[in-house]
Amino acid sequence: MNLEEIEQLKAENAGLKSQLAQALERVAQLEAQLALNSRNSSKPPSSDAFVRPPKKRSLRKASGKKPGAQSGHEGHTLNWNDHPDQIVEHFPEQCSECHTELREVEVATWQSHQVLDLPQVFKLTTTAHRAGLKKCPHCHKVNPASLPEEAAHYVQYGPQLRALAVYLCQVQLLPYERTYEVIGELFNLKLSQGTLTHMIEECYDHPEEPEKLIRAGLVAAEVAHNDETGLYVQGQRRWLHVMSCSYLTFYKYHLKRGKVATDDIGLLPLFKGTSVHDTWSSYWGYTECQHALCNAHILRELTFVSEQLGQGWANRLVEHLLSLKAQVAQG
Repeated sequence: MNLEEIEQLKAENAGLKSQLAQALERVAQLEAQLALNSRNSSKPPSSDAFVRPPKKRSLRKASGKKPGAQSGHEGHTLNWNDHPDQIVEHFPEQCSECHTELREVEVATWQSHQVLDLPQVFKLTTTAHRAGLKKCPHCHKVNPASLPEEAAHYVQYGPQLRALAVYLCQVQLLPYERTYEVIGELFNLKLSQGTLTHMIEECYDHPEEPEKLIRAGLVAAEVAHNDETGLYVQGQRRWLHVMSCSYLTFYKYHLKRGKVATDDIGLLPLFKGTSVHDTWSSYWGYTECQHALCNAHILRELTFVSEQLGQGWANRLVEHLLSLKAQVAQG
């Protein structure tokens, strides 16, 4: 074998080594993608449907404390009501020592206890609205009084009952049948699915005032969380954006995922507090607010680095972050 052939083989060997390194890197990338799931990345739980997830290991650590209130905990009792709705009096009938009859003996003093409970039977109240008609003494026109919106029809459900039905169905997520089953059992009222649907549509058609209050509260919040998630509407990929603080949540459906959508929604452009989010690039485009990364996302990514890449430092950082969280919770 001459020198030229040796050099050619060396070149081929170097080329094969380079291809092997590229192939191994690509395999590692593909294995990493396959290992991603909702507990170690930002992927939604729905993407785990056809993959058997590893045994879930909670990021929360055992505190070592017994269940219930801890030593030194300041207890809380129910508040005493100085104006109870009703008073039920109880009398001893005979002496527990000598069995003397006590029915005619006057009460010396009282021991009081209170019970907070719901009425045994929920009862609908009916309010009759009567519109007085007055005849003008000048032109003789008959003028009826104006009635409130809740009494626009001859007989209708009031705002409190409508609010309860919508709350049970849309906030507590009871199915339609169970919602009007609950209403029926509590109030002895046959509420149809059509009526419930109309109540929900009525709230959907008049969101202006609640939305205005929610928007104002979020814009003024010191800290707010921002996120977006994909969903399908009639087979088309769309996005549901959310902004929330400790007491308010605002959802908005949009065709886009990025800054075009958040600009259209109009909350982040006005927000000057601290925006907590993942590393999605569009959030960094808002410079009037401070930024903080979501710890839930950080913990999931550190879990991936620890479990899939075998990096021990990631697990130690997880424990450190959880320790900081516990310290903050303790005040």
